[in-house]
Amino acid sequence: MPNFIILSGCSGGGKSTLLKELEIRGYPVVQEAGRQVVVTAMTEGSDALPWVSPEAFVRASVKLHLEDLKQCLRPISQCFLTAL
Repeated sequence: MPNFIILSGCSGGGKSTLLKELEIRGYPVVQEAGRQVVVTAMTEGSDALPWVSPEAFVRASVKLHLEDLKQCLRPISQCFLTAL
């Protein structure tokens, strides 16, 4: 089972920037689900936005987190994640 390394910090503190660099260096990373859900909803015209349909947003975020967890359970040594 991999070591899960959670990156936490204030808004604008560089968590996403650090994750991008870790990914470039070949480490498996999991982006913060909320941001991904918003980008996807805006692109696809979905209502899964927290200010439009909080329930749809939460459902999409949980679904994405479960998919990410499956990826992290592959035989790897570390997995980096962000926290809100």
